[in-house]
Amino acid sequence: MTKKSITHIKRNSVLIFLFLTIIISAIPNYYIIQTGSIKAGGGLFVFIVMWSPGISAILTLLLTRQSLKTIKWNLGKLKYILSAYLVPMLYVSLAYIPLWLIGFYNTEKELTLKSIAIPLLGVFVNIIAVLGEEIGWRGFLFPKLEKKMSFTKSALITGFIWAIWHTPALLFTEYGSEAPWYTALPFFVITLTAISLPMSYLCKKANSFWPAVLFHAAHNAFIQAFYDPFTIKNEISIYLIGETGLSLVIVSLIMLFIFHKESKAYC
Repeated sequence: MTKKSITHIKRNSVLIFLFLTIIISAIPNYYIIQTGSIKAGGGLFVFIVMWSPGISAILTLLLTRQSLKTIKWNLGKLKYILSAYLVPMLYVSLAYIPLWLIGFYNTEKELTLKSIAIPLLGVFVNIIAVLGEEIGWRGFLFPKLEKKMSFTKSALITGFIWAIWHTPALLFTEYGSEAPWYTALPFFVITLTAISLPMSYLCKKANSFWPAVLFHAAHNAFIQAFYDPFTIKNEISIYLIGETGLSLVIVSLIMLFIFHKESKAYC
């Protein structure tokens, strides 16, 4: 292979990455859709799907003869790792606590130290699964896009692709909420696209993709392991809660605005 052809392939590494991600996630997605549950195969299929971006990123680097050090594997500064844990805790709380105050708190469930500890510690369990996603999204895709466009566009495009990639599970399984797809899908896409900016900002400041891993894990844990179980599910709340709810859309857009202003000064 000539040096010119290698250079050409490297320039198309984003397309190669996206193609591989679609192909690798297609088979497990098929089985998930067939069963209608993300728990298919004991959760193995969804785990493979979640790791498909990471596997694709590594394969892309190998195929295009780029160093695996292209991905920033170092942990980065501790303050950005800590921020990646606290920011999701903050905005998820801002999304749910007002709902609890107006009557959506599930009083039939007992709030204990164990129920509080589970999401706080569950963040670190979630890291195993979300690591595969973030190697691909914020470890590979976002830095590649930023070489061709602005920080904000790179972060938002990465977030949009990340959100759309979830569509099979969102539309054809129990993932998400009981809200109709015509509100669930746009709300979900807006939320994930918006929070991609603070995730990308923390990664850029840390010069590492690890803040996105912890941010992603915390986002999932606080919603799924704490706030959702303690929130009443009815014909109104299904439009408000979870990643497909209006409440998280509002706070994620606030986070987008705050971190966009911050990024204009430093990115």
